[in-house]
Amino acid sequence: MFASGSTIYLLDHLGVFGADGVSVGYHADASSKVAPPTDSDKTTPDVSHTSQSLPLHMPPDEVHYPAQFTAEAIAMQPAVVSAPTGNPSTDQSGVGTSASGTAPRADGRCGTRFNNAVCDPNGMYGGCCSSYGYCGSTEEHCKPQSTSSKIPDVSVEEKPEYDIGGQPGADTAHPMGFWILNRNDVTHHISADWPDKDRGEYGAHAYLQFSTATVGPGENLWIPTLPHTSPKLYVGVSPNERTPEVGSNRNHDTLIEATFYGGYDHLYYDIDLERGFSSPVWCHGQGEPWSSGQGCVADLLAVCPQKDQHHNPVTNVYDQCRGSDENLQLRYQHCPKSYIVWNDDWNTNTTSQQDVLMCTIVSTPSSSKLQIAQMAEAERKEAAGFKPNAVLPRRALPHVHSKHERLSGHA
Repeated sequence: MFASGSTIYLLDHLGVFGADGVSVGYHADASSKVAPPTDSDKTTPDVSHTSQSLPLHMPPDEVHYPAQFTAEAIAMQPAVVSAPTGNPSTDQSGVGTSASGTAPRADGRCGTRFNNAVCDPNGMYGGCCSSYGYCGSTEEHCKPQSTSSKIPDVSVEEKPEYDIGGQPGADTAHPMGFWILNRNDVTHHISADWPDKDRGEYGAHAYLQFSTATVGPGENLWIPTLPHTSPKLYVGVSPNERTPEVGSNRNHDTLIEATFYGGYDHLYYDIDLERGFSSPVWCHGQGEPWSSGQGCVADLLAVCPQKDQHHNPVTNVYDQCRGSDENLQLRYQHCPKSYIVWNDDWNTNTTSQQDVLMCTIVSTPSSSKLQIAQMAEAERKEAAGFKPNAVLPRRALPHVHSKHERLSGHA
């Protein structure tokens, strides 16, 4: 709650009490803000191509902004340490009940990611800090864990070099909304969810009718929004609108969440990987430096445990790494500036100067190569009269594919 003159504003946390338990930002009564008229000529998403002089991949010395894993990002990655034993005199991890830690937090979070906060053994949560930063008293919270199980970093080949120069500048035709900049080699599907509160405020406004669109490699997609709205955008290589063949699968896509004109008339946003990951996305305010933003620039598909890998049920394309307790640490390690668990409010970013969010779909060379090959295979099967995801004996494959395999030496 904050006061301005004789007016008192109540801040309403948008997501914590929602069905999905996701926290995005804050909403304040700002009745002086005027929504764009419903007869605006910019009522639908607009796909525009970038200049052909701007390649998707740039040499390292020509990158205009920090590419993947900047020194800042590496420094921010949480260390992989032993779980505390709960014994202040022997715990050397810097988390849990270590004597060097700071006072316990009211929310039960602990460890290096939370200013070395300790756990209160007499508190409501428990005296041991898990390797994920939660206080508790279970065996899982308190047992020692080996430091030798560090998840391998993404290889150099998975660290894309890309250019975000030449991004759209501010203009009156695009006053508030998202620019989706596809710097990936694969066409991406973008679909939106608009909360009931937005529809209650604006009714059948044309902007809220947007549900899905595609953005090709090198293209920019404009999605307009309105003051006080809190859209969610799902980003992935497979169709992710509400369709029978996809359905709830899109819940595991990389998710962009934002609140326009939230508390103090700020723009709040985060990149949510709680349910899963499909493609790396990094967002920042228009005109602001890349480093001020939020998101993930790592190709998690390249390091996803096999049991968590998801293939599209129609095309068999490898499109998602589903979120699970087992890969929680992997997401924290490779995407430290993303929203990973339901109360990661510290990873919600804000800007007070901009009403336009620039979101870049980052290059993933290895995963894209695999996905393009899988899409081509699905097309060949469909052209031959088979279902795109059919498993065929060798003799049923199109002749050109069999010949390619013989020449390549593959079994």
